[in-house]
Amino acid sequence: MNNVKQNHILLNINELKSLELQGRISLRIQQGQVWITAKNDPKDYVVKAGDCIEFLAGQSDILLQSLADETEIEVKLCA
Repeated sequence: MNNVKQNHILLNINELKSLELQGRISLRIQQGQVWITAKNDPKDYVVKAGDCIEFLAGQSDILLQSLADETEIEVKLCA
């Protein structure tokens, strides 16, 4: 059985947030736009409101940077 934990992150423009999570996570951008880079992933991502991105175990050291004011991100951790 999977446990799902949910969190919300609020960022202002150019604000950074580091996530060091274990397991698979899903990020849904509720509002704004964010640049995302993850450990062991050669790609960077720009994700806008309404989009969702998932990272697998081993990619869970993630850095987020808001590209817009009042960026809201919903984080789901599936362990």
